[in-house]
Amino acid sequence: MNNEIVSLCYDGESGQNNIRTFNINDILYISLKDIFVTLTKENNKLDERYASKHIPTLIKSQVNKLDTDEYILLDVSTPFFEGEKEVFITQPG
Repeated sequence: MNNEIVSLCYDGESGQNNIRTFNINDILYISLKDIFVTLTKENNKLDERYASKHIPTLIKSQVNKLDTDEYILLDVSTPFFEGEKEVFITQPG
């Protein structure tokens, strides 16, 4: 079991963006926040008419649509509040 967070670099139109991943029991999990941040930057770069969305709202909306085996909640390394968790999704998620 490898439970270390690994940061991958996505090089797109908006520049380089880090996307954190987490591997547990041979299942790859990807930071949902990092995905939304990267997609927002890319969309804004490709067409400025795409306004940035409020990322926490997008995350909550997406988690409500996922099955429980499609994501995991991990403690945030530097939380803004006690008990703050971050969503990591599986590839099917």
